[in-house]
Amino acid sequence: MDAPITDYRPRGLTPQQVLEHFSAPGPTPDDCWTWSGPVNRYARTVYGVVTIDHVPWNAHRLAWVLAHGEPPPGVEVMHECDNGTCINLRHLRLGSHQQNMQDAVDRDRIAYGERQGAAVLDDGLVLQMRQWHREGMSYTDIARTVGVSINAARFAVIGTTWKHLPLEAS
Repeated sequence: MDAPITDYRPRGLTPQQVLEHFSAPGPTPDDCWTWSGPVNRYARTVYGVVTIDHVPWNAHRLAWVLAHGEPPPGVEVMHECDNGTCINLRHLRLGSHQQNMQDAVDRDRIAYGERQGAAVLDDGLVLQMRQWHREGMSYTDIARTVGVSINAARFAVIGTTWKHLPLEAS
């Protein structure tokens, strides 16, 4: 971003006033401060958003930048509270993209398998496909049987996709 964030004055408000206008601190300093302004929806998480110089910013990142300055390149502002609309600085911390994604996996915030909206297969069917393959059925025949592409069947059977399921029968 070329212009400093403090150059933006939406409706005459400073960025700090924008945050104050669109957030409601909880009853105690340790509660979430919920962003009540516009939001963007990413997967299963909703994030507060504000536009500065025609660039959308996540509200929690804006709160961090106003309080601490811009994080180093490649560093993300992460939520400790799992509430994407929270802008309480006590609930925010810095981390790499890998740390942020691992945190999401550890806290079960990533949709995978049959929970992923575009899934055609389900856990039980993938386990059955793996059993059929162990019994000698080809990827082509498995794909025809369940109605997916050969690559989709192969990836599910060998664990490239559906990684959360065991490869071997228990």
